Amino acid sequence: MSSYKRRPSPRPLVPRSSSPISTKIQTAKLSSREGTTGLSCLEASLVTRRGSPVVLEILFSSPITAGYTVTLSFIPVHGPRERSCTFRASGQDGKGLPGIWLSIELPARFPVGMYDAHISVTQENTPEILTHTLHNEVVVLFNPFLEEDEVYIEENVEEYVLSDTGVIWRGTRTKPEPLLWEYGQYEPHCLEVALLLLRKLKVDKRRSAFHVARAIISQILPPDSPESGILAVSYNGKYGGGTHPSKWTSSVPILQKYYRTRSPIKYGQCWTTAGIAVTLLRILGIPCRPVTCYDPAMSTKQLGRVNKYFTPEGNLIDSIKPSDDRIWAYHVWVECWMKREEVSTIGWNLIDCSTSNGPVSGIGPIPVKVLHDSSNKTYSNNDISRISSMIHSEVRYQRVVRSHATMSNQICTLAQIQTTQTGTRIVTSSISDRMEWTDITTEYREPNRQAVVSPTLQSPMPQSSDCSMTVHCSHVPVGQDLKITIMLQSNSPMLRTIDGRVLGAATHYTGHNRKTFVSLQFEGSIAPHNTGEIVLTVTSRQYLRHLKDQNFLHFFVIAKARETQQLFFDSQYYKLDPLPLTVRGPGTVKVGELVRYSISFHNPLSSSLSHISFILQAKGLCTQKEVAYRRLLLPERSAAADITVQGSVPGTYTVLASMCCDQLTDIHTSTTLIVTT
Repeated sequence: MSSYKRRPSPRPLVPRSSSPISTKIQTAKLSSREGTTGLSCLEASLVTRRGSPVVLEILFSSPITAGYTVTLSFIPVHGPRERSCTFRASGQDGKGLPGIWLSIELPARFPVGMYDAHISVTQENTPEILTHTLHNEVVVLFNPFLEEDEVYIEENVEEYVLSDTGVIWRGTRTKPEPLLWEYGQYEPHCLEVALLLLRKLKVDKRRSAFHVARAIISQILPPDSPESGILAVSYNGKYGGGTHPSKWTSSVPILQKYYRTRSPIKYGQCWTTAGIAVTLLRILGIPCRPVTCYDPAMSTKQLGRVNKYFTPEGNLIDSIKPSDDRIWAYHVWVECWMKREEVSTIGWNLIDCSTSNGPVSGIGPIPVKVLHDSSNKTYSNNDISRISSMIHSEVRYQRVVRSHATMSNQICTLAQIQTTQTGTRIVTSSISDRMEWTDITTEYREPNRQAVVSPTLQSPMPQSSDCSMTVHCSHVPVGQDLKITIMLQSNSPMLRTIDGRVLGAATHYTGHNRKTFVSLQFEGSIAPHNTGEIVLTVTSRQYLRHLKDQNFLHFFVIAKARETQQLFFDSQYYKLDPLPLTVRGPGTVKVGELVRYSISFHNPLSSSLSHISFILQAKGLCTQKEVAYRRLLLPERSAAADITVQGSVPGTYTVLASMCCDQLTDIHTSTTLIVTT
């Protein structure tokens, strides 16, 4: 893989004269004063945006004595060594000029990327040609401030392009949970990684935000070459030889390590890939934001359908291969803002790094407006089918009458079809307060809209009933008992008696590695045209030792009305609230000053915790630091670690602290630090 080592200067684009030259180009410099404050590249003297004026200053060894013509050519560093764009300017009387000062405006469709800048100067009445190649490359980015650029966004450019911190939403549909994330696009080597990912894209396609975004997401997790991507993912709880995904709170250490090693960093999950995509796209000037979809149908054999199987006794069957269908608790993708002339839209486009269609890595960009309007056939492809399946799948509850080793020999009867259990809520951070979420579900689907599936998957089974059931769980922190409330409503003029069962399982947010820890029976009666509720208790002793990443539990409820044999189903994720973590440190430090942070955690559980790690991450400090607490943390005891860092860049920053151990993950807190000169 190529590296940013200094290359010899390319040959001049025009031949030199063999005659002696009395005047030479002594120095030349490109500069720009617009739009890229804070972005830097190790080898580039200039980072600018297309459509912005670029100033060329040339100083000669002696004054030029006649009229002149200046030619400035940009030659791509990656890709064919051909002129991407050439500018010419002439002066009629150059007599006595020691130098030339020119202002050049890069076109709004200029290809983004890294360039060598080649200069040639010709004078009237002489065949002599003065040539010079700048020793430092020029980086050209998209310009979201320019109305003629396809990524122009009129409002909130500070939030969607310039902001280097933000929130990625996880949790569940009933309680979205914020994760503070440092995008860190101004940190060393992050811009270099973004430019590296453009090396395989043809120069002419770098004019298009669509092709650039596609090139970026296809190389974060390439399925055809897993050893060449930025990140390796693991969704099954096995993280040997790598970093636990819950330890990441920033794109910076991942991108910096990738820049050094040029091999995938282990391990990440969907929110990690989304955070990296936001960093790389914002670096290149494409407005973007992370978006979270709750209850997506991610793992299905057939698009548009999720099969859930249960035994006659009411036990949920986790996996009947080869149909191992799962609804995840949530999935994070990214929206980027751009103009799409082929579908006549300007707005948000969905891209998904961690979902693939066969050998093609990633999904999108897909205009969100097209996803909302299922009747739009202008942009019909496999990407849309995959996303629509996540959001609109029907859930089929099937009773297994006879079980065999293979799916082809299963004998099942269809018990019920539900069309509102997938894509239940889609959110992103609010502009006014990023720690608050905004519901954007209606941008993807119409309210109360039925599942969109292909004709072969249509299931015309009306579900008539005179009773209904909903399930709610109380939100409690890890270590406390939780309440499950089963709400029953009758529209019948007759008494109804309900018998049911609740299965509780500890699971990953993807539904992998389910471990059933409790089975609770219940029964109750509902008076005619009335409501009732049944409250069940799940104790911490029942679930605590089974917890997995992010403390997710999954509850499956099945019930039956004795009088009518009507079946009721509900299935939902529940996330225990994380335990509190404390971080203490000074509010203000000077550049170069050492600062000590103390991170502490109290164990309120009845069991000991092992292999504890404390982690600190913030811009303005050195890179992410991790300290291990090497003793068992007994019940009702506290553990603490001191981490010393150094203020490096002036500004106001969010300091992120987190704690991980074998039994608990996903414990975070934050504080504010001001670094002064």
